[in-house]
This record gives sequence, structure tokens and C-alpha cells, in this order.
Amino acid sequence: MERKMPDKAMRLRARALRTLAWRYWPWGVFLTPVIIYCGAMFVRHRFRFMPAAANPGLRGPDGDINQSKQFVYAKLGPCNGLLPRHVHIPSQGSGPGRLERLDQFIATQSVAYPLVLKPDDSERGHGVKLISSRTEAAHYLEHAPSDAIAQEFVPGEDFGLLYIRDPDEPHGHVTMICKREHIHVVGDGRSNVRQLIASKRELAVLYDIIAHDHEALLDTVPVKGHRQLLTKSWSLSRDLRNIRFQDLSDRVTRRLEERIDEACRRLGGYHAGRIDVRAHDIDALCAGTFKILEINNMLSETISAFDPRCGLIEAYGRYLSYYRTLHEIGFRNWKSGASRAETLTDLLRYYAAYRRRRSAEAAFAAHLDRT
Repeated sequence: MERKMPDKAMRLRARALRTLAWRYWPWGVFLTPVIIYCGAMFVRHRFRFMPAAANPGLRGPDGDINQSKQFVYAKLGPCNGLLPRHVHIPSQGSGPGRLERLDQFIATQSVAYPLVLKPDDSERGHGVKLISSRTEAAHYLEHAPSDAIAQEFVPGEDFGLLYIRDPDEPHGHVTMICKREHIHVVGDGRSNVRQLIASKRELAVLYDIIAHDHEALLDTVPVKGHRQLLTKSWSLSRDLRNIRFQDLSDRVTRRLEERIDEACRRLGGYHAGRIDVRAHDIDALCAGTFKILEINNMLSETISAFDPRCGLIEAYGRYLSYYRTLHEIGFRNWKSGASRAETLTDLLRYYAAYRRRRSAEAAFAAHLDRT
């Protein structure tokens, strides 16, 4: 008979395993070699941050790096059906006025709940929420601190694609496909959720967190084949406590590259970054049938590094290779006059704006969690 580990021991074991697992290191600790590399390149290039010059097509009219999703969507246009239906909802005006704009979008575009609401300038999934009703939408828009984007919900699976285009080449390439999904267990009709978690190392390392968030579920027995989610957040950000990553880069096809390249070239100067898409499955994605959710700027994360099969050395290799490419592309764009490269003063200004924005997003996200 299999001996069951006590709950307290499972929680202690999970904390110990996480301490040893590099994927759960504090983000700043993991990025230390990347920060050192970027710092050295910053000095080498006479205190100019060359990755900022990689994507001149994402700069606003004032020349600054643009954080607005609506700015990107407007440049993409209809994009041959690659974009889901969406509407920009400005922060000016009352909550009811913003809700009225959403109502008009739903009526004119034949969109139905659920739909996705997200801050126009958010990063890494902060503030993204799946909205199931008009009441939820009213509450979200009433408290949202900035402009928002309402987007039709696209069913299917979520993928991150890394796109690279040499400034001297007419077409770019997809160098990464990474599938993202919420952590879950699949019922076998006999085991309870606690046992199913313990049977998988990648979940056992999170047992104390899962037990805290889903204590009522632990002793339930899912029916055979039932997919029981073990996450509180719907967002698919880079949070290894909620998300599982699977590297599928060997599935890149020419049709996929053509469709992605078609969209990126509409931006008029997009050379490197991650594109988040949804498709029915990996086969549909590779056949070119998908929707683009977001096109991210140069500091996108190489999320395939967090596939459980990827070791620490390989993960650093992927990150450093990407940042080396960013510096090379940015330097060439800057040297040709296609884009400027930010100075230390610019970077400090961006960082101050980021901290203000992140503080507002954190307060907003905390409010959403409480209600």
C-alpha cells in the first residue's frame, strides 16, 4: 500500500524543492547574467541602449517607445483577419460612459460575453481579465486607472512566437513557438486532487501555493478525464506558479512565418519581439489559422526557456542569444539613422514612468482580486 505524505510535509517539501529550482528564483536573480551583459554593451556603445533601436515602428509620434496596444492595433489595421475584434476605451469620462462605448462595440461588432478587458499600456498580463457579464465589465471599467482595450474572447490554445527580421532582409523568421497553459491535473476517477498533485513533480513543487489557494479542492476526486485548473489568475503571463510552458519550436512552418511576417511588416520597422497568438491547436497555428492577441516590443521574454526540459545553462543561452541579436539589430538601425538609441537619462525616465504605471496596475489588480 502506498504511503501518503502528510499535508505539512508536502508543503515543506514544496518550499524546499522551489528553493533549489532555478525557475522559481526571484526574477532579478535569474536575470543577473543578462543584466551584466546589457550593462557591458551599454558602456561599449557609449552609454546608449541599443535594443531600444531594434523596433522603430513601435515608436510614437514624439519618438518615444510606445507602450499602447491600440497604437499597434491601429498600425496593423484589419490585417487579413489576424486580429480579433476589439475597441479602445479611453480613461476620460465616467464609468457609465465607458460602459456605453463597450455596449456599442458589442452591438455593432456582434461580440458576446465572455470577452477580455485589459489596460491599454499593461505589461506581462497585469490587469488582464476575462469578463463574463455586463456587471463585471461595469465594475472593471469603473475602477480601471487608464485606457482599456476590450477584445473578443478567442477560444483555443495560447502560444508565444519569437520573431526576428534582419534590417537588410525583406522577410523575417519565427525562431520560437512556445505553448502556454494554466497548470492543472487530469482526473483518473480514483485519486483526489492532492494525490494527483503529488504524482507530478512539476506540480508537487507548487503544492503549498496550490493548497493555500484551492484548499477546498484537495480532497475532491475529479472524474476521469476532467481537467481541473489549479490557478487563480486567468492571465497567461510569465508566472511559473500558474503557467506551464512547452517548447514547440521544431513545429515552425513556412506558412506560419509568412502570416506573421505579413503582420509585422505592417508596423513599418518591427525586427524583434514576441507575438502572442491563439489558435485551435498547434496544427492550426502551423497552418496559419490563428489570431494575434498582442505584438510585444524588444524586451519580450524568451519564454521557451521555461520549458521543464530546458536546463539552466540552455536557458541562459537562449536569453543571451536573443539579447545579442537585439543589440546587433539596434546598433545597425541606430547607425543607419533609422532609430535613436536611448541614453541613461531616457532609461531613467522610462523606468520612473514604468514604476508609476506598475503601482497603479498593482493597486487595480489587488482591487479586482478582492471583488
